[in-house]
Amino acid sequence: MAEHLQGIAGEERAVTRRVLLGLVGTASVMALANGRASAQDAKKGTVRTFVGESIKGSFEDALADALKKLNKVLNEGNVADALATWKIVEVTGRRGGVAGFRSLEVKIQTTRSPEWTMK
Repeated sequence: MAEHLQGIAGEERAVTRRVLLGLVGTASVMALANGRASAQDAKKGTVRTFVGESIKGSFEDALADALKKLNKVLNEGNVADALATWKIVEVTGRRGGVAGFRSLEVKIQTTRSPEWTMK
């Protein structure tokens, strides 16, 4: 059984469980592969985490929300030409229940050049 999700251009696309499991699996493998470096960077204060949410269950909307939060702090410290590098570290969601949840969250980890200063 396929779920219908709204795509970037507004068209509906059928998404099978296999595709969703593939996306979650890929994100999990990326998170595990980068875990050691991320933990070391986080101790130095050079990594920041942002979480985006979509109450419609849209991956694109949740990712856009996380990136919007990153953009708000990208130029902290009066750095006009900061460059952020980000990666998806977690995708979670809720579906069903009495309230009919369809929420999806995307968590990204970012580093910035030049590095953020500790507050």
